[in-house]
Amino acid sequence: MKRYFLGLTFLSLLLIFNSCIVLNNPAGQYEPDESAYKPLPVNRERDGITYFNTRDIRNIRVKGLHLEIMKSHKSELEVSSNNMQYLRVLRFKDELYMFYDFPRTGAESGLHKMEHKFVLYINQPVFGLRADDTGRIAVRDLLFTPHLDVQVAHAGSIKCDVNTQEFSLTGEAASGFTGWVEAEKMEVYLKGAAIADIGGFSEKSEIFAKESARFNGGELHANHVTADAGSRSKIVVSVGKTLDATVSARGEIHYHPLSEIEKTEKNDGGIVRLF
Repeated sequence: MKRYFLGLTFLSLLLIFNSCIVLNNPAGQYEPDESAYKPLPVNRERDGITYFNTRDIRNIRVKGLHLEIMKSHKSELEVSSNNMQYLRVLRFKDELYMFYDFPRTGAESGLHKMEHKFVLYINQPVFGLRADDTGRIAVRDLLFTPHLDVQVAHAGSIKCDVNTQEFSLTGEAASGFTGWVEAEKMEVYLKGAAIADIGGFSEKSEIFAKESARFNGGELHANHVTADAGSRSKIVVSVGKTLDATVSARGEIHYHPLSEIEKTEKNDGGIVRLF
């Protein structure tokens, strides 16, 4: 019996120690230990494609998220969930590598060289995606993620289907985003000839397009829309209830009313019309 209580005491102290480590390591301040790189377990390989499945890593619940990263020039992907997981694909000496770390799960960290096409299954909600320098990222079946922030620039390209409470997209420098998005709140900021093709549903959408950017949302049904198009940009959107439209410097807003809507308009040298 004495050994039993000693064992419980030791286990309690160990749990407290681990909790202190987590508390002293808040999200955004985590520095991965690059001395402990080990390869991620390979699930299978077929037709030049390497498949990984994080169900091989313990203490991570299955969410069924599918990330597909095409090998390309300087593609980069960052994934984080309250500092519970960390994933980055980066280019080093003309080769692509994937670094991953799960500091709060007890799973191993690792660095894996990427070859050919790379497919990874992640089991945690994803909070952020970023692609630049012609990087290409495709995400499939990203469902019930609490919040997703997407940044794409410098001819980067992202394809993403997501169901989330809040969706944010920032696109610039001839970048591209394509996806089906279902979100309570959507914020889109485009400039520098960036293009976004979005379908889906949103209760509240704020769309800003500048510098010849294009927002193609004819298949997006948004109830309350705030749209601002300037400097030869174009916004296309389907509106359910209200539209607050602002255009300037040859900017264009084309809207399709799904029912009788309330519309306010500020026009300084642009176009607001039905489609």
